[in-house]
Amino acid sequence: MAQQLAPRARAVLDFWLGEGWETAPPGDTRPQCSKLWFGGGPEVDAQIVSQFRGDCEALIAGQYDAWQHVPLEALAGVILGDQLMRNAFRGTPKMYAADPKVLAWSKALLASGAEQLTPIQQVWLAMTLMHSEELADQEACVAQFAKMAAKCEAEGLQEMASMLKNNCKYAVAHRDVVEQWGRFPHRNALLGREDTPEEAAGIAAGTIPKW
Repeated sequence: MAQQLAPRARAVLDFWLGEGWETAPPGDTRPQCSKLWFGGGPEVDAQIVSQFRGDCEALIAGQYDAWQHVPLEALAGVILGDQLMRNAFRGTPKMYAADPKVLAWSKALLASGAEQLTPIQQVWLAMTLMHSEELADQEACVAQFAKMAAKCEAEGLQEMASMLKNNCKYAVAHRDVVEQWGRFPHRNALLGREDTPEEAAGIAAGTIPKW
């Protein structure tokens, strides 16, 4: 029987995790969703603007704050604020507006209730750490993906473990940028921050990843 969830939280989860997500086994990496997650493009942005921009605004305004107390609803809020916000407000500072809120939600859930979620669901909690410009969060992200990968491998979930190891590589790369620069320099222009001469040189040379 499907869990009773706030209707808009369920809409986010149905969209992002795909049909059958509630009954998917723990090792399911949801390959049918990979284009949505990592392919993107103008059509995906337009779809998210149409279906979820109002929810993004509601999240920022605090109208969904009750979600943080129910693990799956908190997950929906995290996906909304950390993923769909970036599509709905692409190219504007507002794409990062929900980051502090959903980072806090993720940390709380990882500390207390994440075990109720499947590995692929926990991935989206860790992604908020990867998007943070705080080095401690970056270190926590690397550790979280490594821990999840080891657990899945021990449980024989090899495909999921492989995916998580790959995520860990990206986490290390993000960590290294924040460790070197103290932030993600490619966000500077959008957020009205002045580049240091070293950052400007790295951006011009293409040696700083575009995160």
